[in-house]
Amino acid sequence: MKKTAFLTACMTMGLIAGARLSAQTAALVHWTCMPPDSQHVSSVSGNLSGLTQTSSPGFLARDYTNGPGPDQRWWPSADNKTGVSWGGETAQVEGRWVQFAATPNPNFTFQADSMAIYLGGKGTDGVRINLWYDTSADFSNPVAMNTDPLPMKKDGDAQYTFSVNALVQNGDTLYIRIYPWYTGSASTSKYLYMRQCTISGTTQGLTYPASAKWELTNPSAGGTGLAAAVTGRVTADDEKLVNMNINQYTGYNNSQRARIISAPGQYVWPAGQTTQIDTVYIQFAVSPKTATQLTITSVTLHIGAHSLDNMKADIWYSTDPAFTDKVMIPFATGDANNCLLNHTAPFTPVSASPDVLVRSGETFYLRVYPWVHAESATKTGKYVTLQDVVIAGEIEGTPDPAAALWPMEKDVLDNPVTSGPVTAEKQATSSAMKWYGTTHLPSTAGADLVVGAVQTVSKTWYAEPLPSDSLYFQYAAAPKHGGTFFVNSVSMYLGGWFSNTIKAAVYCSKDSTFADKTLLIADTLLAGNAVMPLSAALDETVETGETFYLRVYPHNTEAQGWAKLVAVDSVRISGTSMGVTADPPTVMTNEVTSISTTFATSGGNVSTDGGAPVTAKGVCWKPGAAPTVADGKTVDGTGS
Repeated sequence: MKKTAFLTACMTMGLIAGARLSAQTAALVHWTCMPPDSQHVSSVSGNLSGLTQTSSPGFLARDYTNGPGPDQRWWPSADNKTGVSWGGETAQVEGRWVQFAATPNPNFTFQADSMAIYLGGKGTDGVRINLWYDTSADFSNPVAMNTDPLPMKKDGDAQYTFSVNALVQNGDTLYIRIYPWYTGSASTSKYLYMRQCTISGTTQGLTYPASAKWELTNPSAGGTGLAAAVTGRVTADDEKLVNMNINQYTGYNNSQRARIISAPGQYVWPAGQTTQIDTVYIQFAVSPKTATQLTITSVTLHIGAHSLDNMKADIWYSTDPAFTDKVMIPFATGDANNCLLNHTAPFTPVSASPDVLVRSGETFYLRVYPWVHAESATKTGKYVTLQDVVIAGEIEGTPDPAAALWPMEKDVLDNPVTSGPVTAEKQATSSAMKWYGTTHLPSTAGADLVVGAVQTVSKTWYAEPLPSDSLYFQYAAAPKHGGTFFVNSVSMYLGGWFSNTIKAAVYCSKDSTFADKTLLIADTLLAGNAVMPLSAALDETVETGETFYLRVYPHNTEAQGWAKLVAVDSVRISGTSMGVTADPPTVMTNEVTSISTTFATSGGNVSTDGGAPVTAKGVCWKPGAAPTVADGKTVDGTGS
């Protein structure tokens, strides 16, 4: 029996997602410790946020009417009406403190340098303080900010400045605590004063690698042609030839050969040329994606000539599309006159480290201007050869808005709608529940909505005072490969259809078994024959390889029979995403030819890598459909 091998190009991807740092920016958080802000943050600058001033249980800010500021006045009290006696203390009291905290904005780090604050005592000179900082919320590894206990000025305050040398990583928080104690006789009328607190330092944005690579290989043989493969949050134009065209891929190492177009259908290089021809060039261009900026750190390429020994080229870069402001990339070919080496010799590698900032909306251009140098007569059949042009750098930017939405407009089996670099799964249910379909129900605000409906498999409900683990429906979202998804809110419409006794609780987890889960929306009686809006704010970080699960646990407070359903609409998981994210690669498979009983011929090309380096590529096959890398395969190197 004749067997036909179905061949499919396949690949695996690996992502290099190590973050780096950009330039520093001055940053601070300031608390006046006075009304109207009171214990809240008063102002911030730089890419930094502050948290509301907090304190240990039983140590409270009594008022803001005393002291030279006036100051915030702190005392031991359970209810802020009656003081608790303190005094006779000879050392720091671990359970009494006032705390300030600052955190870098997402995708930034914070180097904290100093804290300035006015501190004093009320009614005594016996108040002492120590200050400590930590980046752990439980203060498990504190660092001292003063060497000896500081005595507080009686009935006044003084400004203190403390050195802080703390690097606060992206996602972490700096906590600074002031620990007061009172050495005098026991009293309920001695206080700690404070006002005008500022935490200062610098923030730096994290950066992520990005690049565009034009291999410039023969598209007829599965090569990339004019297209670039990109990694990271950049876009790249196809190779652009101005008054030039491509004539085969038969240069050194099967490289692209390009020639001048002197007139329509004519390819004549001029005689006597000793400098570049400004209207004859090959261009490569890369741009950062919206809301990001790109620092170009590296440019590399291979260049040569074909069929002559006296071709030269100038190579320039610019962010000016008119190229009036440009920078030359010097290179040496080894030839006495620095002419490009003929195709019988290896390429000349060219490299540069531009360190050029390309802002959002701008483009980095690289141009190669070839000419036949100092030739006494015009020439035809002469070519510049290029291969492996790479423009690489570091991306800095704000997180992308990201969300997954299950609209329920047609059928739950339709794919969820995503925005930003996230993926989402279709709605799932426990084995005891199933999808019914869609219907129209009003919202509690009166809007007519198309909603989905979920019911029990048995079509009956038992009277349950609390949710059961066996009854749920679920939604799931995750960052694309290489990204981090910062989930900050969930929302949905829920209601009862033909029932006004159904309740539901909503939980989330990154554990698919929900052994570890967080309550987002407490058990709530749902509207009957209508849907009501429900939402919750949260702060959950979902890394690459993790998934955020959202579960609705319905139950009925009464035993009811058939046609009592849960209505659901517009389930949304929202937040932001950051990182070098990767989409599925674009793979082109060549036609299978020369098919026999023992072999077949095929191949392919990875035209775009989806934003992550291709670590393996090849062809996989098996007798039958849908071969995978677990079947027969070739391994044909890396790269797109």
